[in-house]
Amino acid sequence: MLAFPFGVARRAERAAARGLLDDAARRCGGRPSLRDRLALAGGAADVAFRRGDAVDGRMRRQQLKSILWFVIGFALIGYVQSGWEEVSRFLRELGVPRGVTGPLGIVVAVAAVYALVKVALVRSIPRRLEFTKTDAGEFPRVDRATLDRLTAELQRLGFTVLTDYSIASASGVARVFAHPEQFCFAEVGQVVLPSGKVTPMTVAINSVLQDGWTLSTGSAKPQGASYMMRRPRNLWSCQPGASAEALYHAHLQRRFRMANDLGIGVSREVSAEAYFDEEQRANAGRREVIRRRNLAVVLVEAVLFELRGSGEWLGDYPKLAAERGADAQSIRDLWQKTRPAATESGVRGRNVAPLWRVLLIPLVVVGAVFALRFVPLPAPRFPLSSARLARAPYDWRVFGLDGKEVSAESFRGKVVVLNFWATWCGPCRDEMPALEELLEALGNDITVACISNESADVLRDYVDETGTRLPIYRMEGKRPAEFEAEGVPVTFIIGKDGMIRFRQSGAVDWAHEEARRFLSELAGEKAEVMSHDS
Repeated sequence: MLAFPFGVARRAERAAARGLLDDAARRCGGRPSLRDRLALAGGAADVAFRRGDAVDGRMRRQQLKSILWFVIGFALIGYVQSGWEEVSRFLRELGVPRGVTGPLGIVVAVAAVYALVKVALVRSIPRRLEFTKTDAGEFPRVDRATLDRLTAELQRLGFTVLTDYSIASASGVARVFAHPEQFCFAEVGQVVLPSGKVTPMTVAINSVLQDGWTLSTGSAKPQGASYMMRRPRNLWSCQPGASAEALYHAHLQRRFRMANDLGIGVSREVSAEAYFDEEQRANAGRREVIRRRNLAVVLVEAVLFELRGSGEWLGDYPKLAAERGADAQSIRDLWQKTRPAATESGVRGRNVAPLWRVLLIPLVVVGAVFALRFVPLPAPRFPLSSARLARAPYDWRVFGLDGKEVSAESFRGKVVVLNFWATWCGPCRDEMPALEELLEALGNDITVACISNESADVLRDYVDETGTRLPIYRMEGKRPAEFEAEGVPVTFIIGKDGMIRFRQSGAVDWAHEEARRFLSELAGEKAEVMSHDS
């Protein structure tokens, strides 16, 4: 079958999705909130449908799907980074005790991820394949030399060419053959991956038998994705590097034994229409398997299949044959004995990365995100000398959670720790306890101001949730130019002389002894130092 089990997305669509997300992230200051992440889906949909460079409606729809799944994943990662606070807040509003909201939030998020992934897998398999008869010569990237060689080899075995075709859900082309005497099909195909790489040319011999049984013997690399969608009466064998002749003879021996053991015949309809009808039935069966089966079990089975390196699936054949008096072990022995050997003339190489490696990537990423939450914050690295970076402005204002205006003039002549943060930012929340500990230790000598551009209601919810005693302020509009920075958290330390003495991007342990020493020294500066450069 030419089409990959989960379809092949175009490079242009992936690039467009990445570009839209990058633009949105920049507009949101590098760390958009979960609400912003989800709101992006609507904007992305609008852009996807109005883009003038889309080739046709089908490509726009596929592009939109890619964008939406990028956005959903982007949003779900936000839950991990922010400690599930939005789920927890919702559960508390329903009356769930505080100590239970964390575990329940994780359960809800895991269930959401499970449902989204399963829906994505099911929808990635089209309800109906769109076959387009074509000419392999229209695809310049197809390996014409190998296609011609395999065509000649199959014709010497008695096959005749039926048609060349492509599928809307895949980038590539295949040539279908039929054997009018042995009543079987052959297919030679090649696919262009989203990365632009062209897979090796593969060949497969296929037969349709009675009672819904099928048999396929091919040269493609065995894939866990195929094992995920296995069905009990659809048998297959993969032997990379085997020649078309070796595959053909092995296929006929296995089919003869299979027909005798099960008491079934071989379909004699070998037209192109019959081939495409069978592919439609197989596609519907694959979709139904993914829809019905437990996703976690399916993924584990697929990974184990690839780790074993097996390339065969016998389905219910040995069990049902044994019920009719056949020896199940002799069936397996026959398949082992007739396994085609790799030859120099065969088609070598692998189609895609093994599924276990593909699955390992998100597992490592998610594991790293969780692990980082338990890594201690680093200590701030202060300069050896008391540098003066710039003069701090005092012509700006913030608002307390009670709505009262606070002028920056009230900070003049004090050592100020100015922390810009956001409630949705996981690292910001991580360093808040250290800032609070610093304030308790040096409260008489320093002033701490935690400033966010979020609404007062959001900030009050955070204070109620955490019980923090830090001074929380709300800023409207842009920060002064001297305090501009990419993302949050970012912290500025201002000396009594009104000069910015230190800037820290990212979360650190403000309760560390180095932080206390540096701020104590600033607080102890004499009057003549305070007036420096004034």
